[in-house]
Amino acid sequence: MRRIEDRVSLAAQEYNRVALTIVREAKIALGQDIGIIKSPPRDLYEDTEKDWVMAVEKKAVDGDLFFIVIAGVLCYNGYANVPVDRQRGIALWQKAANSNCGLAKLRMGQCYVNGEVLPHDLKKAAVYFREAGELGVPIGWDNLGCLYNGWQGWSPRDLNKAMDYWAKSAQMGYAKSQFNLGFYYCNGDEAFPVNKELGIQWMRAAASNGHTRAISYLADYVDKKPAPRTLPSVIEDKSAEVVSTFIEFDKIKENVAGTKVSAVCFVDSYDPAKPGGSSTPSQMSRPVKNGRFSPV
Repeated sequence: MRRIEDRVSLAAQEYNRVALTIVREAKIALGQDIGIIKSPPRDLYEDTEKDWVMAVEKKAVDGDLFFIVIAGVLCYNGYANVPVDRQRGIALWQKAANSNCGLAKLRMGQCYVNGEVLPHDLKKAAVYFREAGELGVPIGWDNLGCLYNGWQGWSPRDLNKAMDYWAKSAQMGYAKSQFNLGFYYCNGDEAFPVNKELGIQWMRAAASNGHTRAISYLADYVDKKPAPRTLPSVIEDKSAEVVSTFIEFDKIKENVAGTKVSAVCFVDSYDPAKPGGSSTPSQMSRPVKNGRFSPV
């Protein structure tokens, strides 16, 4: 276990795109700040990344739902020497979704929101987001709440339902949903009364989880003092903690039916005010190939 954690963490620190993808998925699934993910110079670690792609594909062929979805991400985006093939990427996500994988259902929902390969269909997206939430993926509930608040032109808008769905995600520790609840409780809406005490509680919860807008809101409107000056986190900061949870394959097997992993934070740019809208891991026992850390 320790060796697996070290390999993924160290490869992520070196900006191996496959390892970065795995860590990023896990961090978002936990509702954590993904930090700054730097793009490496193209082909800088090409040989090593080929090894990582092979390792992901092997796990996918063996039926590991988490890695079926990771393989789909690599195909859809064309990462790490994998040719862009969006149809195959979606087919992999659909395969995992059919096996009740929450991560895959989240991906499928976003495909129906984007309307780039699959048709734009918000009702189908909502079904997938709900199923992802029920399987333990907080962003599923968060996205469903955003839809009901008018995201992507959803009609009719229903802020009360949106707040209910954000509450489900917020109770799972997802900072953005905590911020959304805090914002509307503090400011109210024509369809929702103000409850500043509860709003501040949710704002503080979001701030404690590192949500920068919540930190600024509290500093500007509640505490009336400058927000603490913090540097943005980088992916190394929490990679060991996250990898220790998700790259232990036995634990993945336990969680994968309701996979607590999401592929992207789909609505990072969502603004509730506009509806519609380091710990350094151990360096012990790591194999090296061509001067770079390999996955096995």
